[in-house]
Formats: sequence, C-alpha cells, structure tokens
Amino acid sequence: MHVFVSYSHKDEVWFDQLAPHLNALANHIPDVTIETDRGLQGGDDFGNEIQAMMERADVAVLLCSSRWLASEYVKENELPVLQRRQQEDGLTLIPVRLERYDEGLIQWLQAIQAIPGNGKWVVPDFRQDPSTPFGEVSTRIRQLPRPAPYPPENKDLTRLPPTGSALFGREKELEMLDTSWSQKSLGVLVLVAKGGVGKTTLVNEWLEKRMEKKRFRGAGKVFGFSFHSQGSGTRITDSDEFVRLALEFFGDNAPAEGTPWSKGERLAGLVRARNGLLILDGLEPLQQFPEPPNLAIPIGFDAWAS
Repeated sequence: MHVFVSYSHKDEVWFDQLAPHLNALANHIPDVTIETDRGLQGGDDFGNEIQAMMERADVAVLLCSSRWLASEYVKENELPVLQRRQQEDGLTLIPVRLERYDEGLIQWLQAIQAIPGNGKWVVPDFRQDPSTPFGEVSTRIRQLPRPAPYPPENKDLTRLPPTGSALFGREKELEMLDTSWSQKSLGVLVLVAKGGVGKTTLVNEWLEKRMEKKRFRGAGKVFGFSFHSQGSGTRITDSDEFVRLALEFFGDNAPAEGTPWSKGERLAGLVRARNGLLILDGLEPLQQFPEPPNLAIPIGFDAWAS
C-alpha cells in the first residue's frame, strides 16, 4: 500500500509531527510505503516524480491549511490528479484539517471524513497534543481493507516477452500510458520506434508497476500477445493464432467460425464490452512497413479514439 502525503512546505513543522506516526506504521506493516517529496534527490525530475507517486498511491493524506490551498503547485499539479484518481480508481483521501480555512474552496473534499472530526482543527484544538489527530491518521490507514488480488482467470500476459533490464528515465512515457488508459474514449495507442530502444521494457514496467498493483485499474480482462516467437528468434507472420487465442480468452463461443474480418469485429466488440486491455508486441511482421524514420524522441505515440 503506497501512501502519498500532500502538504505545503510552509507547514513542515506539522509534517514533522505527522511523519513519526507514518514511519512507525511503515516499520510494522511490511506492505505500507510512505512517499513524499522529501525522498527526492537534487537531480530528480521533481514534477514527474511527484506525478508518479500520486499515480501509484493507494492513499493520499492531505495536510489542509490556507497555505496548502494557496500553493500554485498544489492547485495546478496535485489536486487535479488526486481528484481524478479518487473518481476513477477509488483512491482513498484522508484530509487533515490543520487550521481553519474556507472549506468551500474545495467542495469536492467536504464529503470526505476529515481528521480531526466534530468540527475541530489541529490548531487550535490539538496544538498541545498533535499526536492525537496524527495517530488517528495512522489508525485509519491501518484499518483500510487491502485490495483483493486481480482474478487470475481475467489475465493472460504469459505470451509477452520478459524483459529483465531496469527502466530509467521514462516517467513521461509511463504517465502518458496512465493518462491514455484513463481516457475512456481512447481506443488504440501505438508505440512507434526503432527496434531495441525499449518499447517492450516500457510496457512491461507499466503493466507490472502501474497497472497490476492497482488491479489493472478497472480492466475487466487483460490479454497480451507477441508476434516474436520467444526463444526461437522467428516471427509470427499471420494473425490466426492470436485471433483464435484472444477470442477464446475474451469469451467468444465459436472462435474458429467466420471470416478473418468478422473474427476481428467480434474480438473488438468483446474487448470493448469487457472493458478489456489488449497488448500486442512486435507487430512489424504483420505490417511490413519500412523502418520508422528517426524521431525527435526515442519513442513516439499515436492514438485513435474508438
């Protein structure tokens, strides 16, 4: 469970009071990880790292004050992402009412049970005893139900090639994949680049670190297929095997029947009906396009709305 803390640096004195409670929680519960900007180094891409923390968070603790509300960074970069994640992914938000501010400025937070309750605030009600509300934050996180694992029968990624190398410097591309999945109107996303630049590694990282840990973010069925035969060095130059396996996986009653076009139409309909995620690797043998031109960036994206 990843816990992200949003706060104003002008409230660090209060963050310092909260941190021991969160660190104690993480020390005693192995699956709890606390993430804040304090873990970032001088050479890190601050904005992208914060974005990544918010995208993988299961819980977000918000240290709410007038200083927090006055932060342009919080307003422009954190609140929109946290609100979207709450609405689309069920992100748990825990507002902590540090001191009195105009709660009507963020009305969508008013419906969420804040700490402390009963109309109280850390300042002035717990100025001499902040451990009481901050301890309650830890307790609430500890008591949250752990998400059930994604049903294994709804996922088949065994036909995607494994990639053992670590991924570096691809936060922008990972965020683009996250955003693309969140856009319900988007039907197809294509990664275009020369061979060997890390397209498969990027997608595997996204599936493992961004999607599987979030139960695939609402996907009803997840299926992957590679047109590169693993281990043999050969390529699959027709789509018959893929279409048959995919139709069976997504629940078609007669995967061998029909013309190639009708099978494709049925597969597209099944993927859409089940809010499916379909990952295809190594399509070049089927397309027989010339080698992509040098791009301004190593990986390019094309997208089509369904």
